[in-house]
Amino acid sequence: MKDRLLGMLRALGLDAEDYAVFGSAPLFMHGLKESLRDLDVIARGRAWEQALDLAARGELSLATPPSGRGTMLRHPSGLIEIFNEWITKKVNLDDLIDSAEVIDGIPFVLVGDVLAWKALSGRKKDRLDVEAADRVIGRTSRPS
Repeated sequence: MKDRLLGMLRALGLDAEDYAVFGSAPLFMHGLKESLRDLDVIARGRAWEQALDLAARGELSLATPPSGRGTMLRHPSGLIEIFNEWITKKVNLDDLIDSAEVIDGIPFVLVGDVLAWKALSGRKKDRLDVEAADRVIGRTSRPS
């Protein structure tokens, strides 16, 4: 699934300096999550304009983001969603994109930033991701 998703994202041809993969995918790429089902992408500037052009040509569709914030564009497969804002204003897209690490030619939000956001989100699925990552990287306290 990873190769399929990354291939679909590459095929969109977005400017790599103006987007980053967020959500759970960075955790998966670092072995902190067992499966990868989809890609959440944050975009700005040139990458966002390119995504809007793809939408105008019918290659992406306009959708309402679950958070109601900003605009979301969805790949026809439903496996890639591109956002120009995130769920909360507490997340600075520019900082996340500027500090992203490139893996397999694709920018990913840093794992620490993903975990920090997930810890603040209050969503059950995010809390479970943080707990699982804590176990994997040994940040949980252990009895002496």
